[in-house]
Amino acid sequence: MVKPATYWLCIIDSSAGITDDGYMHFLNEQEVFCPYCGEAITLLVDDSVASSSYTEDCSVCCQPMLVHASMDENGEVQSVQVRREDETG
Repeated sequence: MVKPATYWLCIIDSSAGITDDGYMHFLNEQEVFCPYCGEAITLLVDDSVASSSYTEDCSVCCQPMLVHASMDENGEVQSVQVRREDETG
C-alpha cells in the first residue's frame, strides 16, 4: 500500500504574521468512496482541528457529499466518513 502524501497548511494570523497556534499544520490525503458513484476519491483532511464536518463535491460525479473527519489526541486522522447530502441522520 502506498503511504498517503502529506501537504503543508500554514494558517497565518494577519495581524501578527505567525501561525494562529504556533504550529505548522498538515493536509493529509485520505481515500474514500463516493456514496453516489462508488468511485475511490482522495480528500485532503486538515489535522489542525479535532473534528470537522463540511460538504465537498465528488471529483468524479460532482455530487455533494457530507464529510466528517476526526483526529486523535496526537493530531492523526482517526476517521473520515462520507455520506450522501440527501441522507438523514
